[in-house]
Amino acid sequence: QYIPPSTICTAYSFCEHGEDQANCTITDTAQSCRKPQFFGGNIVPLHNFTRCVPLTMKRETASAYCAYDDITPSQTNCSDPSRVGVTCNVNGYRSTLSKYLICLDETIKACDDQIESKCFSTKTCKVHKHLMC
Repeated sequence: QYIPPSTICTAYSFCEHGEDQANCTITDTAQSCRKPQFFGGNIVPLHNFTRCVPLTMKRETASAYCAYDDITPSQTNCSDPSRVGVTCNVNGYRSTLSKYLICLDETIKACDDQIESKCFSTKTCKVHKHLMC
């Protein structure tokens, strides 16, 4: 059974044996983010399978693993090459950025040069300056 990323590391288990609640402990070396308030708002570790997950809505991102205002860590260093939108510097380090963050919201500043927000609107969609839509 498919479990959306938003339900991983919450207070409630959706899997029969609790697999969706395993490996949710924060360590000194683990990167982390904050869950959306709807899912508890707790700090959770980032895993390869929770990085660069599709985002279905803006501020009410129901399918996101991390809260919208803490979305950048989970949308960088993509482990799945098919989810990479652009390579850029993030906090001075070379990183990949999720294609789901491209043109999502100009207030999100993930890349140091903010290349992910260099977009313009047409009648049907937002288009990135490099013609990614």
